[in-house]
Amino acid sequence: MQCSVSVGLWVVVTAMVIVGAEAFTYLKRKFGPDPIITYTNPSCRSLPRHNEVVCEGLKSLEEVTSLVSSEQLPQVTTLTIAHANISSFTLDDLVSLTSLHTLMFNFRSVAAYSLIAKIIERIYTSDGTMVELGKNLGLDWFGGRADLRNTTATFPTVHDMATLFSLSGRELLMWLRYKKETERECVAPCNCSVTGIKENLDPIIHVDCQEVGLTELPIIPHNTTRLTLDRNNITNMSLLFTSELYHHIDSIALNYNRISYMDGELYYNYIKNRSMDIIIKLAYNGLKTMPVKIMKQVHNEAAKEGKNHLPMFDLSNNPWNCDDCSFLPDFQELVYYQNYEMDPSNIRCANWTSTAGQQVVKLDVNSLCAPDPPLLQPLDILNICMGILLLMLIFNFLHNFVQYKRHGKLPWIITKLPCC
Repeated sequence: MQCSVSVGLWVVVTAMVIVGAEAFTYLKRKFGPDPIITYTNPSCRSLPRHNEVVCEGLKSLEEVTSLVSSEQLPQVTTLTIAHANISSFTLDDLVSLTSLHTLMFNFRSVAAYSLIAKIIERIYTSDGTMVELGKNLGLDWFGGRADLRNTTATFPTVHDMATLFSLSGRELLMWLRYKKETERECVAPCNCSVTGIKENLDPIIHVDCQEVGLTELPIIPHNTTRLTLDRNNITNMSLLFTSELYHHIDSIALNYNRISYMDGELYYNYIKNRSMDIIIKLAYNGLKTMPVKIMKQVHNEAAKEGKNHLPMFDLSNNPWNCDDCSFLPDFQELVYYQNYEMDPSNIRCANWTSTAGQQVVKLDVNSLCAPDPPLLQPLDILNICMGILLLMLIFNFLHNFVQYKRHGKLPWIITKLPCC
């Protein structure tokens, strides 16, 4: 009996070992790492649907650009990387794939999942904007595939107010599309970044061109909203009002440049054809006057139309010509009432004017620009008339006296008097 039990146990154990070995072999073949295949020449091929590409043996994603035709690159929506040995990865490697929304890696080892996680993180994280991807964001992991859906959202890990309310909950693919377009259109030496998405789903694009030696306004990406051009050598700002690239600007910083003139007509047409909610910073330039009458007209028309957001200017630390009375009264009114500068104490008269260094808002414009008095006052005119009349009477008396001495003839009016 004991022998039968021992034999039975031995059979059961043997069967379990065999089944376990078969299961391990199946799982290893199913989910384990693929056999190591060495590719001497990396290659890419298109699948029947043409917008899907499979690349094998890559050492870097930069090789995709050279292995896929330039005509097909913008059309690729799904890219599969098989048996690759990629050690580094940056967003720039995929900029040319403007339509890409699915990236797959044909690995099955546990280590490969870690690699994919790092790669996915690098794809969608740059310029200080942190984006996390996980189960709660509609991201599916299946056989080494990260499937991004239109419902995949983003949220920042750094609680910065500006980023939190502009990126939180937005569609990840939308943000990636804006980011690719912006980096592709960005022109050196400027730095361009998508810092958020507005409520109307337009991107918030910040272009930073500070202190790079520019002499004119640069070409910027479409939909740029914030442009920083401080500390350059720019002398003309007319492109801001004429180029379609600048139509979406809501803040432009031109501090510390060499601008001495702003075209009033161009400014008026620009403001009337777009949202008036714009900030133009022109501190530390060479401005002596501004088209204040047109600027005042813009504000008056906006007030009649009930618009709350008006153009704002930073006009501090410019050499304002306070001796120009065709400019000063309206300029003082704009600075004082329209709040053109948060600290009006920095808006002062140029050193070469009669009111050098004084604050514009504190000037007594009525006395400085009082009209010149007329050449002749009414009393002066009356005195002149009386003097002329007196001279005529004296002349007439002398004439009558001479006539009487020579001819003994009295003046006509004397002969008519009753007493004579």
